[in-house]
Amino acid sequence: MSEVLDGRYADFTPWGGEESEDGDRHEELPPVTPIDPVYSFNNINSFARIHRLGTQVEFEYESITVKRFNGSGHVFKAWPIMVLRSRHMQADVLFFVEPGRNDALLPKEDDVCLMNLPGYGKRLASRRENPCSSWKIRHDFWEHCLVFEVTLHYDKVDHEVKTFKSIKPLFKAPQNVDPRKPMPQPQSIPFEKVTFRLRLSTSTQDAELAALSTLMSARESKLCEWSDQVKAFEYVMTFKGPTRSISLFDTFPYMRDPILKPEAVPPKLVESKTHFNLTVAAALLLKDEIVPPGQANPKPSRNKVLILLDINKPLTDIANKMHQLCGELGLTRKESDESEVPRLVIRMFCWSYETTSVHRGRPKAEREELLWINSHDDAGLRKNLDQADGPLSRYKPESDKTKRIEIHKFSNAFWKADKPLEECIAPTLDQAARSWYEKHKHTKYSNLRTVLGIRNSEDFNALVDEEIEQVYRDVLQAADVVVTTPVTASKFSKHMGSCFQPSLVIFDEAPHARELSTLIAIARFHPAAWLFTGDHRQTKPWVSSHGKRPAINKAVHQLRVSMMERAYVANPRMPSLLINHRAHGNLQMLASKLFYQGEMVPAKDPDDFPSSTIHLRQKYIMPLKANNGPEHQEWIMGLVSKLLRDPQFLQINGKDPGSILIMSPYKQAFYEYRKAIKELKNNSPDLAKRVLNVEPRTISTVQGHEADFVILDLVRDRVTQHLEDPNQLCVSLTRARQAEIILMHTGMATELRYDNRLLNRPGPLARMLSLCEKAGEYVEFPATPRSIRPGRAPAAQPAAPAVQPATSDTAKPSVEPPESLGNPFESFETDMQQLSLGGNVLW
Repeated sequence: MSEVLDGRYADFTPWGGEESEDGDRHEELPPVTPIDPVYSFNNINSFARIHRLGTQVEFEYESITVKRFNGSGHVFKAWPIMVLRSRHMQADVLFFVEPGRNDALLPKEDDVCLMNLPGYGKRLASRRENPCSSWKIRHDFWEHCLVFEVTLHYDKVDHEVKTFKSIKPLFKAPQNVDPRKPMPQPQSIPFEKVTFRLRLSTSTQDAELAALSTLMSARESKLCEWSDQVKAFEYVMTFKGPTRSISLFDTFPYMRDPILKPEAVPPKLVESKTHFNLTVAAALLLKDEIVPPGQANPKPSRNKVLILLDINKPLTDIANKMHQLCGELGLTRKESDESEVPRLVIRMFCWSYETTSVHRGRPKAEREELLWINSHDDAGLRKNLDQADGPLSRYKPESDKTKRIEIHKFSNAFWKADKPLEECIAPTLDQAARSWYEKHKHTKYSNLRTVLGIRNSEDFNALVDEEIEQVYRDVLQAADVVVTTPVTASKFSKHMGSCFQPSLVIFDEAPHARELSTLIAIARFHPAAWLFTGDHRQTKPWVSSHGKRPAINKAVHQLRVSMMERAYVANPRMPSLLINHRAHGNLQMLASKLFYQGEMVPAKDPDDFPSSTIHLRQKYIMPLKANNGPEHQEWIMGLVSKLLRDPQFLQINGKDPGSILIMSPYKQAFYEYRKAIKELKNNSPDLAKRVLNVEPRTISTVQGHEADFVILDLVRDRVTQHLEDPNQLCVSLTRARQAEIILMHTGMATELRYDNRLLNRPGPLARMLSLCEKAGEYVEFPATPRSIRPGRAPAAQPAAPAVQPATSDTAKPSVEPPESLGNPFESFETDMQQLSLGGNVLW
């Protein structure tokens, strides 16, 4: 194990089997009755107690879940696709792993686990982002695979020919990928049957509880330097009566410039909440000066921005957009020599670097040895140099009484780092550090450059680690924007916080984060301001034990309440971005009435329909009201085919082909639609390119996605708790730009009408149905004569399509809903109904 793990990732704990001492740990947690959530904490100790205990129970539950996964031996198919990097005796190989029912617990991007690979045993595997999009490869199967990077030794090395023991990667190097050539089908390539062994990460628990403890201790100690952070902490307990407030325009007066010159602001920067965040960040980076509190004149200041979000994929997108925006606006800063350089945006992934402990005397001796070698080199005596006479030979570790220091071992990640594939991509920390070194290796880092050229460079390991760590410190000092997760921010602030001190912290999609995660921003950083944004109506924090019956965490409901939701309850009139830039043709109306008290308004004149929107309504929406009845999935795919063949199905710019998004609450339905789309592509060669604009998704994965035509299939014939989730429904009703159809089984519609009549407060689905019926956007179809797909048991039937207005983009739960039993497309032999609003249709 030690050889495989290489001493890395010390914050991971193995679970189960011979490698764990926790084999007899709790098999189950005792059932409890959850407490009702509190929205205003007058007693700060009560807040701390509830969240501390709730977080600890969640960790216990996650540990049991991981242990069970490791004991189950789930088998996955894995294809060795590419040699990412090749060295003398080993290489980093990308494996594409087929997703399945048991993949929910596998690591997120940049996290690690063990992969049991035939012929190699257990190897450390790092989850990576699927590279198909960056390779410009479109393939229904490969695009949806999970990707892991594994380091493997070569079996044979014969000159330039290197082979592995039992695998043969498809590509020998990244440059061998040709987007013009189609990827082979998975069945034509040999695969390996692998299993995974998860290790429980304490990172999230440690970061969250440390943030809470830090703020509680600072509050008790009443230290002056913690005053602002403590006041912010106390304010978010009740969101009442802040002791003082400041204006960013007073602290950074130059930020008024974009407001005074709106024509200079690119139009896209006012289209969504995320763009609003980027606009604020860019405005802060216009200059490096600040007006300290109580003063009138600005002073030089190295202004930096930290952007936090607890979901990896949207984070990468934000980092790239910020990187591109800095380039588009020509944002620069001055170096010490007064030269202008572009602002540096870094996408920081998980901070998983190993540290080593050495006496200060060791790198000092290595440095003296290097100077001694250089002096002989300058004198032309290096050939006759005997290192046995050098300073390092006289260094005795047992006699070294100097203080021990910790040095990060960045070297492995540092030397692996390649340049970003495209200029529009923000570099990772490792990529930025490597580029920084290459730029300055003949000046700032001559020692590192020299030692790497020495034959016995392993004698200088401590010096190399110290020098490379200095490169990382320097690049963080130079960075203007860091984009990362709260947990990673907590880690790097602990080790290198002095190198990056932000003037502004922006926490995007804050309603998706648990309260203690949002406190990391306050506990670990002391900016001029914290900015938390997000829509609590569309997302909630993920709590792994939520939905477990019986409940095992008393605080489960409290943990599901975000700081943003509590803020809204305390002040419902708090500032909100309620101008919808996505939807056209009054498509935002349904979500506005259901979730925004009717206050969401379109950015443009609602009567000013783009020609493409008018075409969709006249050709596809209105005729539905005279239709004889669709046959669910077959009807949906027929509609998709018709749209793709329609030359007037365009985006609102009137030029580019329109896009289609098919949503369902259930994974099984997602798989069925994905299969149907693939069949459409294979059976209709003329649509091969247009089909790329059709995307199936589960509701829980649509955050940040939108389309011109959206189809929401509710699948079931009855209302379930999952379907009644207002956050999920709000997300699903805010994805469409021009038209939306909602399919609902007639049995569900009957049940919802019953709820509307008898309940004082009917659920969101019942209210949605009522709004569509009242608006005349409802169509009911007669019974279909035959089943769409044979099945094992009765299942859902489609009902009415409804058209709805769309809203601003926000967040989503990042984990799939529980798998539902049965095939959602089994038999559809009863009535179908359809509703519509504006440009939407509900079925």
